Amino acid sequence: MLINLKVKNCYAFNDEVKLSLKADMRTKKFTSNIINLDNHNLLKSVGIYGSNNTGKTCLISIFAAFKNILLNNKHNLKANIFNNNSICEISVTFIENKHTYNYQLKYDSDKLQYVYERFAEIVYDEHKNAKEQIFFLRDTEKDEYLTLNDNPEFLQAINYASKDNILIYALNVDKISILKEIKKILTTFANRLQIISMDHLDMNKTIKILKANDTNKTALVNFIKNADLYLEDFKYDATKYIPSEFDNLGELREQFKLVSVYKGKEMPSIQFDSLGTKKIAALAGYLIEAIKTNQILIIDEINSSIHFKLTRAIVSLFNNDLNTNSQLIFTTHDINLMDIKTLLRKEQIWFTHKDKSRTYLYSLADFTAEKNGIRDTSDIIEKYTKGFLGAIPDPKLIDSLVEILDE
Repeated sequence: MLINLKVKNCYAFNDEVKLSLKADMRTKKFTSNIINLDNHNLLKSVGIYGSNNTGKTCLISIFAAFKNILLNNKHNLKANIFNNNSICEISVTFIENKHTYNYQLKYDSDKLQYVYERFAEIVYDEHKNAKEQIFFLRDTEKDEYLTLNDNPEFLQAINYASKDNILIYALNVDKISILKEIKKILTTFANRLQIISMDHLDMNKTIKILKANDTNKTALVNFIKNADLYLEDFKYDATKYIPSEFDNLGELREQFKLVSVYKGKEMPSIQFDSLGTKKIAALAGYLIEAIKTNQILIIDEINSSIHFKLTRAIVSLFNNDLNTNSQLIFTTHDINLMDIKTLLRKEQIWFTHKDKSRTYLYSLADFTAEKNGIRDTSDIIEKYTKGFLGAIPDPKLIDSLVEILDE
């Protein structure tokens, strides 16, 4: 599970920002929205608001780049273009197999090299005081290298390792047992990160679940049916005839075997379902898998083409008491989710904001009753739309219209 993400000089973010999924236990409201795990109280869901081009999608891109780095896949991590510093910094604190870890890296996006890495376990004493146990440190800028228990073989290997990749891939882990275990921890966590955009969903997960014909199939079909008032059934028909002219469509060809049933009539989903229903059908596969396999589901623009009641239902699905190990992080413009009276805690609502000097990331919990008048009973939607919380555009479209008409 994710505890926090810190980034500096990555994409739109210049100065360090931090996304935290720690719950503020001084607040007893919506305790079902919290998971208690390994000395941590973690939020099950977090929503991120902000104007267009203020960093929301950049944050999603950072998660995607970090996942790809850990899995040795191609990535596109870039430094902020508005300064002369090419070093991107990422720090992630997470829980895997009931242990708490912190992994940090610095990547030179000009030289395409990893100039810094640090992996540590955070351990707690009987009084819940935290202490870090560093497994390795590689700082090529300061020429500093450390390993757990000063392992001479590991230490020598780190000194001579290539900077073209992170250590779990730059070195032969089969010869260094501790590094092999670290690789397992990092790759297992990376595989828990499921990152999707509502504008680029595919049906593969949904089709896979429908083909399996198990309890997951029932849950998936019920979810899709509940999302469309008029849909009676949704299924995969392997016997469906597909004309030969569609043979070159690859994976898309399988979608022609998806069938929606309306008023007892079976219809090809790809031809008759609305864009919203198709997105719900595709998203359902990711949701079922995330809940079943304890994933961290990260969705860009969760409200795209979906009714606001459905987005509320999706968030509520993760906040439910029955969910004990999965998390949801999403970006959105849907202010109906900005509800601290019946849906979310204050620390579950985050904002991105940009001014001439920097891009900011901050939580609604940063606005206190004493200083800002923000209470658990406040009408947050009203305060947000009036600009009291920042992170809202101020379009001057009338001025643009006047300019157009004057030409």
